[in-house]
Amino acid sequence: MNTKSLDSTISSINSSEILDWTKHWLREETPSYFWKVPSSSTGKYHPEFALGEGGLVRHTKAGIIIGKDLLTNVEPYRSWKSVEKDKIISALALHDTRKHGYPKKSRYSNASHGMDLAKAIIKQASSDFEKDIASLVSSHMGRWNKSYTSNKVVAPKPGTTKQMFVHECDYLASRKYVDFDFS
Repeated sequence: MNTKSLDSTISSINSSEILDWTKHWLREETPSYFWKVPSSSTGKYHPEFALGEGGLVRHTKAGIIIGKDLLTNVEPYRSWKSVEKDKIISALALHDTRKHGYPKKSRYSNASHGMDLAKAIIKQASSDFEKDIASLVSSHMGRWNKSYTSNKVVAPKPGTTKQMFVHECDYLASRKYVDFDFS
């Protein structure tokens, strides 16, 4: 898989600046394993479509599809400004890109991956929209924000409506009762 596998899913981003920035992060700042690994290293926490080779990308696509549907059809989300919707779609595209660490891949998911990515984004940020996307990514794990080994908090919980929205799209894309047809 490669970045083209997400191109059609993120094409709804209206801001060319945010779209180009998102594509840059997918091309240049995303480890190659992201395009190949399953969404769940154990198979316990994600539906069948998100398992196997490329499963993490399919999980990501599912989260974006859920987000786009809600942002288009459900109030109050459909009334949000276009730029806010763009930042959300970008965050959903990037949220798990470093799920197994960076630059090296660990065998299992890293609970701090959203916060780690947010820090990397902020370190390179030159605009407010980048910082906003970092904020959305940082808290996408919701209540599962503790280290799997030490039980210490490694990421914030969602504190804003938009952070909660990103978390909920990610959560719904991870439910075993959800099925997607990607054909």
